[in-house]
Amino acid sequence: MIIKCLHETTLYCNELTGYTIASYKTADGSSIPKEAVSKYRPKNGMTAFTAVGNRLPTAVGVEIELSGKWDNGGKYGMQLAVNSCSIVRPKTSGNLIYTAITRAMSKVIIVGQKMLFSKQSIELMLQRGIRC
Repeated sequence: MIIKCLHETTLYCNELTGYTIASYKTADGSSIPKEAVSKYRPKNGMTAFTAVGNRLPTAVGVEIELSGKWDNGGKYGMQLAVNSCSIVRPKTSGNLIYTAITRAMSKVIIVGQKMLFSKQSIELMLQRGIRC
């Protein structure tokens, strides 16, 4: 199952392992099982749900495709266990800024278990309120 969505909020992110629990929102509410729909309703009428996985995209305003299986996460309810994800490339010139931000943020060097970001990447993340 592939779901086109936008990142809503990061609920948990382990910086060492990359394990992430995040809330996403989609315009296609019919693709989300009723048990997985978040009680929180985004203001724009979209449907919110929770996804879990490693290094999930959390960029603000960027359309994302998540692929995985719905899993009843016990006390946390049904969540999408993500096995792959990708960022959807914008089709209009007005959205090209998101591609530039995504590319700048991908300039990450991993040394041991520490991530080193370029100065430009850090500035963009701070401007956009991106964590982890």
